[in-house]
Amino acid sequence: MIVKVCGFRDPDEARHAAALGATHVGAVLWPGSKRAASEDQARAVFAAARSEGAVGVAVLVDDPDPVALAARIGADVVQLHGAETLQTGAALRAAGVPFWRALRGSWDAAALWTTAGAEQLLLDAYLPGVPGGTGARVDDALVGAAPLPFVLAGGLTPANVPAAVALSPAIRGVDVASGVEAAPGRKDPALVASFLTAARAALRLETP
Repeated sequence: MIVKVCGFRDPDEARHAAALGATHVGAVLWPGSKRAASEDQARAVFAAARSEGAVGVAVLVDDPDPVALAARIGADVVQLHGAETLQTGAALRAAGVPFWRALRGSWDAAALWTTAGAEQLLLDAYLPGVPGGTGARVDDALVGAAPLPFVLAGGLTPANVPAAVALSPAIRGVDVASGVEAAPGRKDPALVASFLTAARAALRLETP
């Protein structure tokens, strides 16, 4: 099971989340995001997360060379969150870089990406022209119709994550960003702690 906290720029905040039970810690390497991290920031975030046993996830949007970027910043996993093609997935797989594929508002391509080697599918809310990180919730009916195991993102908070997890037995994890922030790219320690406690209980994970 996965409990991912995303959108870090500060390594101390990432270390705190990992110590409290985040299994995965994400940094957004897309300049258009209000949570965008520099390569140096992402590298420090991932090192801090790994020091507490968490996995570092680089969130990318149509990066021209995700294999090289992952190597430069020390990412353990690449999350494709743009209009990347199956060829991008094939390049990552050939290079031995595990990757996730974000799906926005549709399950249409889920089986293709699983066949292409995606380690996880991540379902996020869809807003036209916005790759993700909107804070909007995914439609409950879409969550309930999941054809494959997936990680649920989009508008999760400490208050709503238990009910969200209960929507589908296919949920294998959750991903939060705005729901635990004091400001874009800055985490609220109390909200992070509350979310991790609620999410881990909903996913029936032991307390770290």
